[in-house]
Amino acid sequence: MKRLFLVGCLLAVSFATAQAAAAPRFGVAEDVTKYAQDGGASLFAQLRELGMTENRMVVRWNPNDPTTIQDKAFLDRSIPVAQRVGIRIVFSVYATEAGGVSADPDARIALFAGYLQTLARTYPSVSTFIVGNEPNEAYFWQPQLGPDGAQLSAALYERLLAASYDALKAVSGSITVVGAGPSGDANDISSISPVRFVKALGDAYRASGRAAPLMDQLAFHVYPRANTDGPSKPRDWPNVGPADLDRLKQAVWDAFAGTSQPTFHEGPAAPGGLTLMVDEFGWQAAVDPAHAAAYDGTENLPTVSEDEQAQISSSLIAALDCDPAVSDAMAFHLVDEADLNRFQSGLLRTDGTQRPAFAAMRTAIAAAGACASPHLWSHATGVIGAGATFPSGTVQAKQAAFGLSATALEDAQGKAGIFRLRRGTERVASAELSRALAAVSAVRSPVRSVSKLVKAGWTPRFELRGRLKPGWYVYAIRLQAAMNPSRAQTLISVPFRVGRPKTR
Repeated sequence: MKRLFLVGCLLAVSFATAQAAAAPRFGVAEDVTKYAQDGGASLFAQLRELGMTENRMVVRWNPNDPTTIQDKAFLDRSIPVAQRVGIRIVFSVYATEAGGVSADPDARIALFAGYLQTLARTYPSVSTFIVGNEPNEAYFWQPQLGPDGAQLSAALYERLLAASYDALKAVSGSITVVGAGPSGDANDISSISPVRFVKALGDAYRASGRAAPLMDQLAFHVYPRANTDGPSKPRDWPNVGPADLDRLKQAVWDAFAGTSQPTFHEGPAAPGGLTLMVDEFGWQAAVDPAHAAAYDGTENLPTVSEDEQAQISSSLIAALDCDPAVSDAMAFHLVDEADLNRFQSGLLRTDGTQRPAFAAMRTAIAAAGACASPHLWSHATGVIGAGATFPSGTVQAKQAAFGLSATALEDAQGKAGIFRLRRGTERVASAELSRALAAVSAVRSPVRSVSKLVKAGWTPRFELRGRLKPGWYVYAIRLQAAMNPSRAQTLISVPFRVGRPKTR
C-alpha cells in the first residue's frame, strides 16, 4: 500500500509538472516584418530576444484578382528570413472588401479555397492558416443581418470555413486550419455579438449535415471594452473580453457538442481538442513626449501609460499561461503605428525604441510554463448565474397577486409557477416541477404560471395573478439557457401557506 501511495504521488507530481510546463507559443500579429527592407531580420531578432517564436501576417485575397498572391514579393523576401531564424509564420487570410464573399457566394467560396491552396503550395513552410477575420463585424464581413434582422454572416462564414478546411487538408493533412474568431464586442444591431455568432455558426454547421470538422483551432482577439479597462475586468454577456474566455468556451460547447467538430477540453489540456489562438491582444499606450516627433495626427481614445501597458502585458501573459486551452498568444503590434488615429499598442515605439512593455513581456514569457494553479474549465449544465428571490410568510386568502424575481448571467427563458402541496411538510422533487413547467408532465401542474425572458444581468419580476384556495403551496421557476435549451434548471421556494388554519 505504501508503494502504491508513493507511485500515486509521483504520478500526480509528474502530471502537475507536465501541466505547468505547457506554455503557449508567443508571438506578434505584425506586418511590418513583411515589408521591412531586410526581410524582417532585425525585427525577428527582437522577437527572439522577447522569447517569441511566431509572427502572424495578413495575406489579403482580392476577389477581383482572385488567383494573384497579394504582396507576393514581400512574402518571398520575408518568409525565408523567418524560417532561418526560427520564427513560425501564421497566415491570416481574408478578402480585401467586406462583401468579397457574399457578392457571389458559390463562385467566390470556391475561388477563395483555391487561393488558400495556392498559398499553401507556394509557401510550404507555412502550416497554419486563419480563415477570415472577425466575421461578425461589418467592417470585415457584409451583410451581417438581413432586412428582417435575421443573422446572415455566420451561415455564410460556415460555408467558407468548411470549404477552406477541406481545401487546405487536401494539400496537406498536417496544415492547421484556424477559424477566425468573432470580435469580442458587438451590438447585435450592425454586428453580431460573439456568443450569438458562435451559436449561429453551430446552427449552420448542424443544418449542413457535415461530418467533418470546421477547424483545428479557434482564433480570438482579446481586447478590453474600453482601452483603460484592465484585463481582469469582465464584459457584459454576450460579449467576451480577456476575463471572459470561459464564456467563449461555453459558447463553442453549446454550438458544437456532440458533433464532429471538437470543442475545448474540459480540465487539463489533452490531444485532439480545440485550442484557442489568441492572435491579437493589446492596450494602446500614451506616447512618451520625448518620442512624440515620430508620431502624427490626433489620438482617438483614452490611453494607458507606458508603465500601465507593461503591467497589463505581464498580467495577461500570466493569465493566458494558466489557461490550458490557450495554445498561442500574439501581441498586436510589435511596432507602433505612427498615425495616432490608429494603433499605438506596440512593444516598440515608431522610432524603434523599446517601451517598458518590451522588458515586461520578455520577463513574463521567460516565466511562462510554471503556472502553479492552471485554470481548468468545464461546461455548464444549468443556466449560468441563475438565481431567484421568493416571497416568504403566510399569505391572506384574499390576496390575488403573487410575484417572484429571477436573474441570470446569460439570457434565459423563464417560466414561473405556483404549485399546491398536500401538506406543508411535503417535499416535491425539483425534477418533477421542472417537467411540469416544461409542459412534459401531467402528474402535477401549476395552479398559476407565467413566462418571461430573463435578460443577462437583469432581475425581472414574474407576476402570477388570481386568488388561491387556502392551503400550502410552493413557488418554482424554470430557467432555460437561450443559447442552449438543454441547459435548464429549476429553483423552488420553501412552502408557504395561503390563509390561516382554522381555530376551534
